[in-house]
Amino acid sequence: MSAGISSQKIHLIAVNNQGSTPNGILYSRSSDGGANWDIQDTVLPGLNPVTEMLPVGGDSYCMDVKGDTVGIVVGDMTTDVILIKSFDGGSTWTKQVIYQHPIHLWNTSVTNDPAGTSDVNGDGQPDTLVVTDGRYALVIGNDGVFNVFMGITRISRALSDVADYFTFWPYTDGLVYWNSNQPTIVPANYFNADTLLNKVGYMIDVNGNDSIDFNTVPSGKFPFGDFPFTSLSSMPSAAIGSDGTIYCTFSSVVENTDCGDGRGYRNIYAIKSTDNGTTWTKPFNITQDDFSECLFGSLNRIVDSDMYMVYQRSTDPGIYIQPADNNPHIPQENDIIFVKQSKNLVAGIKDVTNQTFSVEQNYPNPFSGTTTIKISLKKSSQLNISIYNMLGAEVLNVDKGTMSAGLHNISIDCRTYLPGLYFYTVTVGNTKVTKKMIVQ
Repeated sequence: MSAGISSQKIHLIAVNNQGSTPNGILYSRSSDGGANWDIQDTVLPGLNPVTEMLPVGGDSYCMDVKGDTVGIVVGDMTTDVILIKSFDGGSTWTKQVIYQHPIHLWNTSVTNDPAGTSDVNGDGQPDTLVVTDGRYALVIGNDGVFNVFMGITRISRALSDVADYFTFWPYTDGLVYWNSNQPTIVPANYFNADTLLNKVGYMIDVNGNDSIDFNTVPSGKFPFGDFPFTSLSSMPSAAIGSDGTIYCTFSSVVENTDCGDGRGYRNIYAIKSTDNGTTWTKPFNITQDDFSECLFGSLNRIVDSDMYMVYQRSTDPGIYIQPADNNPHIPQENDIIFVKQSKNLVAGIKDVTNQTFSVEQNYPNPFSGTTTIKISLKKSSQLNISIYNMLGAEVLNVDKGTMSAGLHNISIDCRTYLPGLYFYTVTVGNTKVTKKMIVQ
């Protein structure tokens, strides 16, 4: 990554696969656009793969740079997750542990050795460990705070397991948020990963029946694409707005989608926080594609009036580079898609029900002509409804003024709208809820 005047200062991290530090993270720096490197192939404090941290793979680290502030996050499902940070452009570094693994320097390459099991409490039985899935995002806020996102998963390892084999809970869901003002996360074994600390990303209950529904598939198969050890909501990317708003995108399995054999698709969702990570909006689907696998979103680090992202799209769930018995599909063509998304559509609150009002899904939906939105107010409040098209342009604004407490049925006339997907935002006081509707 580059920084400084004309982006002349370059910060580079890479995984080394040879020499005295195999699979260690190495740091290099150039101050003249890459012509010369004053720091080259240096193992940073806390990242020695022999004595301090286990080796990691090429997908298990990320970096961000803002001026002279540099941050690097490194981790995996078998290691601590560590933040290495510098405030002088990479000359000196300090270490901060984000996520403390239940087993320090866990050697999973051994068989029939108690040290290689997940027995944390010493009762001779493998424990279920809540760990990160090795997919991280880091963005430095305008206030200098390091904001980190990571998927979570659950694994265990028995005495007889072969080298580097794990039992994995594929239905674990959750994207966790942490920042450098917070203490180290120290999860306990037997912990339910679905309620782990500050989970800000998760699968959405699309049909509104208060449960996550999966398709029926043959025994031994999963109702989603194969991404071993990966949370159902993961692959984060993050950005910062000029006003300090934190944005994050992640890929999550979409309820009620089906590629034809029961496997559902992943789409990319966005969330944001306007209060330094204290509260987060409800995840909003920005790809809106029921017939494609949407993965590996990469946000531009700066958000103006819009968010800018590229992602990978394919027609088949999962990845191909896995053993054939786990992921049998033939190679597929992939597209790299660019998205410009109005930041105004990433709105709402953590749940559609709150202390002062609730919004039901419009009915009918899909529809042609008119539809009705039911809004329940617990007290007299100012009420406004805005409708946006897929480009983020407002096509209708209905200011209802002050409405009394109780249930209100608001009829919306869309007879002049082109068929397609629209979003309606209900504003009560200073609180907003956004939902989608389809005009036929």
